Amino acid sequence: MKTTKSFHFESMPNVREIIFHSISTDMNFLSWNENALDMEVELSGFKSDVEEYKPIVENHGDVMDVFFLKKKAFSISFFGTVFPSFRVLNATIKVPKGITLTVKSTSGDVYIGDVSLKVIKITSVSGDLNVTDGKCGNVEAKTTSGDMKISKLANMKKLEIRCISGDVSLKESSFSEAVIHSVSGDVKMEGIDPSFERLNVKTISGDAKISFSSKPSLKVDFSTVSGKVKMGERVIEGKAKNLSFSTDKNPASTFNFKSVSGDLEIAFEDHDDETEEDFGFTSKNDETKTMLRDIMKERKATKEEISELMKTMGYSEEEIEKFLDEEDEK
Repeated sequence: MKTTKSFHFESMPNVREIIFHSISTDMNFLSWNENALDMEVELSGFKSDVEEYKPIVENHGDVMDVFFLKKKAFSISFFGTVFPSFRVLNATIKVPKGITLTVKSTSGDVYIGDVSLKVIKITSVSGDLNVTDGKCGNVEAKTTSGDMKISKLANMKKLEIRCISGDVSLKESSFSEAVIHSVSGDVKMEGIDPSFERLNVKTISGDAKISFSSKPSLKVDFSTVSGKVKMGERVIEGKAKNLSFSTDKNPASTFNFKSVSGDLEIAFEDHDDETEEDFGFTSKNDETKTMLRDIMKERKATKEEISELMKTMGYSEEEIEKFLDEEDEK
């Protein structure tokens, strides 16, 4: 039997955080001006279970816990296969504006749309997360294999995403600080507001592609073992340890990228007619060239060896020739 039931919980003046506990329920969250919790759930199971069903709601000071299933849900076995006798298939939930929303799920998908919340905290094993539209102070999301999509979320103070194999997509959003760590999942950031303070992206084998909504004032620090770093027409392949470039003489933002074998690509929207020089990029930091000069002065390597070293570090033939000619003139 399948049916839909509605539940309404009034009088929540002291509640600052609501924690939703779920196994496989898909959840759709909205925020509203009412100081109340409203839920519409779709149920599946035996008629008696469906008719008697109510979510478990517990209050602990300023924290409210909501359990969609009983802590020890009843199941039946049929020829060695275990089936749950009752399921909460999906739920549409309205929560008060300005609270902290916490979701702990195993496999259910989570959709959060058009919200105004203080904090969003999501922990999931395999469910996907989709957050779109609205405002939120902090966002924390952790998953093992689920994908994460965040779009048009404004004014985040801190964004923290950690995943194992799920992909991460961030689109047309703004934040002050962001930390995105992925093992094998790819990270794609599109139309990002460049006025952030810090962005930290770390992967093992996942690739990262980032585009900004306008020209950033940015310092990029990056390290890879075998990954490729591409910015415009410039490509750095192979081992690149502790290198950097800047888009401005006095960059206002810092972007740090670390990976073992993942690639990094940086692009700028609506600036196709501008060249790399227009952004003032210095793809190799001064410390690297200073190191090379010291090696030459101390005669620890020949010109040919310096040339091969610079090729390994990603310098073009033109850059190498220019560097060596400048050193000859000194």
